[in-house]
Amino acid sequence: MVLRINIALLAGLFVITSGAITSAQMTPDQDARQIDRQTSQFLGRGMLAEGLDSARRALALRERTLGSSHPELSSRINEIAMIEQDLGRYTASEADFYRALAIAEKAHGADHAEVATIWNNIAELYYAQSRFTAAENTHRRAIAIREKLDHPDLAQSLNNLAGMYARQEKYANAEATYLRAVAHRERLLGINHPDVAKVLNNLALMYSHQKRFDESERLNLRCLAIYERALGQDHPEVGIQLNNLAGVYRDSGRRIEAEQQYLRSIKVLEARMGADSPFISTMLENLASLLEEEGRYGEAEKLYRRAIAALDKPPFDGSPDMALALKNLALLLQKRGLDSDAEPLLTRAQSIEDALKASSPDSRK
Repeated sequence: MVLRINIALLAGLFVITSGAITSAQMTPDQDARQIDRQTSQFLGRGMLAEGLDSARRALALRERTLGSSHPELSSRINEIAMIEQDLGRYTASEADFYRALAIAEKAHGADHAEVATIWNNIAELYYAQSRFTAAENTHRRAIAIREKLDHPDLAQSLNNLAGMYARQEKYANAEATYLRAVAHRERLLGINHPDVAKVLNNLALMYSHQKRFDESERLNLRCLAIYERALGQDHPEVGIQLNNLAGVYRDSGRRIEAEQQYLRSIKVLEARMGADSPFISTMLENLASLLEEEGRYGEAEKLYRRAIAALDKPPFDGSPDMALALKNLALLLQKRGLDSDAEPLLTRAQSIEDALKASSPDSRK
């Protein structure tokens, strides 16, 4: 997923100052670039529908200037297809991905890196719809091109395909594909590069799901060592990896070690992001649920309330994470016989879920 920078959107026309170019004086290309900036602003604010309309306006300007099959258009149409996918408009997204693909293949040939990128995106679209056979076939198209080019993104394609196998519990295929991705990144980047750790972490998570805890612990510790060496002991990636290691210990019954690693994870993330950062809420809830399982209800309640307080700010206050945090605290209070305290939390969680459902793409079809 591409991260987009939040920039305040200027309403209306451009402010005209001495010597400034007005909208009427702009060339079509300058108009399109200005609309591109507006698109980024919309997307950065989570306004996907507005961002899509803006991106389409910019595309229309370029089509009038360049023609409908100019090579530059393939990347623009690909971006539009990705927004459509995020909006759940899968039919339109698929059509636009294939239009971008046709332009890129005509301009660059079938074995070009840009063509591989579009195939990869189509595969992820199919994966989002649980169309696993189609996703596998298109992932393999992308992989074949990237193998031929020995492209750095080959490992990402392999990682994506492995994740799809793991979701289907095709663990042998997933393991072999993850290991291919690891080998490719190790060859290009070295064995201690953070991008190697990202794939190793995914393999470690799969091992945990299979209850292969010793292997998962070994990989988690290797990832942790890579991040600490490359990024520093206080980097957020270190905090996230400590949380994952804690999960392995918890699932394998090593509860004291799990608690220690959860606490280390929270400490690292607090130091870099602040004690009230929304991004610490998951770690707080993980530790809270561990303590709840041990009957340490008072300590667990404090942590759940901290997680809720961290999330209780836009846009997180209306998120699925907030709904889950509210329900977790409510269930704990019910265990303690505090039904009257739990009820408003459950009511708020239900309101959030209802709002999310009403705004989901499926509800508008």
